[in-house]
Amino acid sequence: MKTVVAVLLLATVASAITSEQLYDKYVAWSARYNKQHDAHEHIQRFENFKANYHLVRHLNRQNRGYFALNEFADLSQEEFEARYLRPIVVPNRKLFKEFNAPNKQYPDAKDWRDEGAVNAIRNQGSCGSCWAFSAVANMEGIYFVKHGELPSLSEQQLVDCEHDCMMYHGSKVCDAGCNGGLMPNAFTYAAREGMETASDYPYTGRSGTCQYSAAKVKYHFTNWTMIAANEEAMVAALNEMGPLSVAVCASTWSYYSGGIYNSSCGTSLNHGVALVGYGSDNGKQYWIIRNSWGTSWGISGYMKLARGEGTGASGKCGVNTFVCSITI
Repeated sequence: MKTVVAVLLLATVASAITSEQLYDKYVAWSARYNKQHDAHEHIQRFENFKANYHLVRHLNRQNRGYFALNEFADLSQEEFEARYLRPIVVPNRKLFKEFNAPNKQYPDAKDWRDEGAVNAIRNQGSCGSCWAFSAVANMEGIYFVKHGELPSLSEQQLVDCEHDCMMYHGSKVCDAGCNGGLMPNAFTYAAREGMETASDYPYTGRSGTCQYSAAKVKYHFTNWTMIAANEEAMVAALNEMGPLSVAVCASTWSYYSGGIYNSSCGTSLNHGVALVGYGSDNGKQYWIIRNSWGTSWGISGYMKLARGEGTGASGKCGVNTFVCSITI
């Protein structure tokens, strides 16, 4: 990732803005996001801000989405990835049940937000709990489709209590709260223990001691399934099941602010999100991604991610690679 950023910065070194003007922007940005640093860190954060300012300018010249500085603007790329992203291991599909697209026609667009199957955007904070947010968004949506009720389930229950392990290509992978996890492990736990509501078990943004109470469990599930790694199966699953849990490579997503994202991506899955629909704009197809970085990121917390543009079996940013859903 360092190489990618370095190349982008070299391409934008000739900028018309002065250091004084950039510093004024940094001061205004710091006030907006209530950033307070000592003198030494203030200087380092300004250096990061400058680098990210030029990166955003370069990205906007590519016409592959819109980008803007946001609350991440004083972080280096390494800091951003360490705080918000965690490696996600791709499972051996031969070991799991898989949903394949039936021979049916589906609408050209689908948006589960319009049908009441998606809760408001949430913010995972600096905890590496994206896997829990991805899993919960899927559980909530699937429950709505089945029962007509949209629950608000507890990500913190998964962060604190779910430490299930699963064998992935010969390696045992265990969920570890803010240090990362896997959505199928979360589904296995939810099917076994049931889920509390977010109000009964609120989110704290840090790993804590499990406070699970069986008496407070209100929502139950049975199992989970993988979705075949192709766009046809994903479209079918969205229509047949509801919002889906998806792993992506989000290393280059930090400053996305609108449009259809068709810029570069990294090579390894490192973030869990929810897939809540699909559509097209002037003939360009996209997926609708629900993220967990708050409403100041993206399109009020959402992304339009390019689909169907020859991005290969893995899809743009690996979106086709690891798609799954809980079942009721």
